[in-house]
Amino acid sequence: MIPPHNIEAEAAVLSNVILDPDALLPIAREILLPRDFFSRAHSLVYAAILKLADEGRAIDAVTVATQLRDNGDLRQSGGLPYVMEILNAAPACIERHLREHCATVANYSKARRLIRPLRRALAELRHGEDAADVLVKMTSKIDSIVARGAT
Repeated sequence: MIPPHNIEAEAAVLSNVILDPDALLPIAREILLPRDFFSRAHSLVYAAILKLADEGRAIDAVTVATQLRDNGDLRQSGGLPYVMEILNAAPACIERHLREHCATVANYSKARRLIRPLRRALAELRHGEDAADVLVKMTSKIDSIVARGAT
């Protein structure tokens, strides 16, 4: 089973942050971390964008691809051709839409993180572990995921 995700929402976030980083990166940054992206390439691209922003450097397709190369992530991310594909695949959006796309990505990320302890608990129960003990461990793990908020 493929874990829950929305590649189109991920691409929309990345393309819009690259197209208008001054206005839109602060919004994405308050909601998302690189780990929230299902696509490994998207996670690497977002991490490169954040690094460029942290260093006060320009953010565009070329600088993102260069940062990916400098991070040793060019091959895994698809490099400049993939960054250009992301830019062409997702339409420009306004702040409200970007918030919605970020929330979608964050929600699927949380769902993927919740699935792990649930699967583990199911396996433990199938192997005859005490249901009360499994419930305590599972509840603790789920509480820690929920406590982290949207990401």
